[in-house]
Amino acid sequence: MDLEKKLQPIIEKAIEAAEKTGDFVIEQAPLVLQEFYAWHLAEHIFYLIIGLFLSSLIFIAKPFIPYEEDKRWTMNFLGKQVEQDYAIPAYVFGGGAFVVGVIMFFINLLIVTKIIIAPRLYLIEYFMK
Repeated sequence: MDLEKKLQPIIEKAIEAAEKTGDFVIEQAPLVLQEFYAWHLAEHIFYLIIGLFLSSLIFIAKPFIPYEEDKRWTMNFLGKQVEQDYAIPAYVFGGGAFVVGVIMFFINLLIVTKIIIAPRLYLIEYFMK
């Protein structure tokens, strides 16, 4: 009995703290969801921009391929006359970056579209993972 009397104020304080915490969580839920959507939207827009950059590397890097007349010999590579020493690695890297960039762009474009058009669906899918 004596133990129950001593524990009663502690239990009441714990219940009061739990009620206050629950009220705080309910009050803050809309703001938390807004920040969640804003963060994920910004994150996927960032990846979308990286995808655009990677897909454009082949066009940006092509003029900077070194050209030295004495080290050059040409061959037909995919229907183009290219320099063996420099151009093939540049085309392979540029082509790979292009493919990765395009895939990255479209995946993140789909996610950004889902966040904008169906945010609740995005939230459900996110927490189901």
